[in-house]
Amino acid sequence: MAKFLRLAVWNANGILKHKKNCKFFLQDQFNDIMLISETHFTDKSFLNTPGYKFYHANHPDNTAHAGTAIFIRSTTNHYPLHIYVKDFIQATSIRVKTLPYEITVSYLLSTTVS
Repeated sequence: MAKFLRLAVWNANGILKHKKNCKFFLQDQFNDIMLISETHFTDKSFLNTPGYKFYHANHPDNTAHAGTAIFIRSTTNHYPLHIYVKDFIQATSIRVKTLPYEITVSYLLSTTVS
């Protein structure tokens, strides 16, 4: 019997101002993985959703813009990969262990440099 992963993608344009909607969507739609761009997180930002692990890459200047994140269901066998952060790109990646393969899931946000 095959196991399927439900995956969602969302451009949040500031996830903290939408955190109730985010939590509702994760739990209501039974998503296993949710990829988020434009998190607008800083080093002081925090988001916790019961039943999910949260990984994120902030913009390196630590101001509230850009950034990526991944929510993954806690019961999904996985491990985080290297977070890639530069002025012009942020990437969050995980490796999901499935049988007989492992799947890499990455979300990358490219921003323009002025």
